[in-house]
Amino acid sequence: MNLFRRSLPDTAWREPAHARAAPLPRVLWIELTSRCPFDCVFCSRKLLRGAGRHMDFALYGSLIAQLREPDIIRLNYSGESAHYPKLVEACTLAADTGATVELVTALAALPPHRVDALAH
Repeated sequence: MNLFRRSLPDTAWREPAHARAAPLPRVLWIELTSRCPFDCVFCSRKLLRGAGRHMDFALYGSLIAQLREPDIIRLNYSGESAHYPKLVEACTLAADTGATVELVTALAALPPHRVDALAH
């Protein structure tokens, strides 16, 4: 018996509608920026993204608005998340969905006055 079948009543796995019941996607990994002020020797960002760029905030807002009941929204990838100009606003939009919001950052690129806003 596979995991999917174990999570449903004995006969429910046979109904195709059960496979479509949960809104998708549930977990997102969004790269707000591929820019970074650092040049870490272990990072492939420069090779993959060059100078990088920031995601358009309207595009991000549209993406978040289309979600239905996400579980986790991860706001990072190869750029330095704290370098994104609308980071606080992006985290607020993600949190407003009810999802757990994860942010990976060195915080070294975030001005001190924005750290408090981000924490709240």
